[in-house]
Amino acid sequence: ESGVCRTDDANKGNYDEKWEVNEVYCKHSCDYARNCYGFQHTTAHGGICRLYLDTILHAVPDPEHGDTTCLRKMLWHETHGGGGGYIVGHAIRPAPGSIDPPLP
Repeated sequence: ESGVCRTDDANKGNYDEKWEVNEVYCKHSCDYARNCYGFQHTTAHGGICRLYLDTILHAVPDPEHGDTTCLRKMLWHETHGGGGGYIVGHAIRPAPGSIDPPLP
C-alpha cells in the first residue's frame, strides 16, 4: 500500500471525492475523466475515492489508514502514445506540454 497522494508543495491537492465506492469504481472513474491525473482510495468509511485534478508528485504513508493507495496516471511521454496506465505511489513533474497528446 502506497499511502496518500500529494501534489505541488506537498499539499493535499485539488480533487473530487466519492464515498462508499470500491477501488475498481474509483479507477474506472479516473480512467474516463480527462481531467483526472490519478486517484487515491482507502477502504475506510465504506470506501473513499479522491480523483485528483492536479498532477500527483508523490505519496506519503498514512498512519490513520494503512490501506490507502495512491495511483498516478502515466503521462503521454511515459506511454509513448501507446495507451494509459498507472504508476503506484510516486510521480514525477511533467515536462511542459506533456500532459496531453498533441492535437492533430
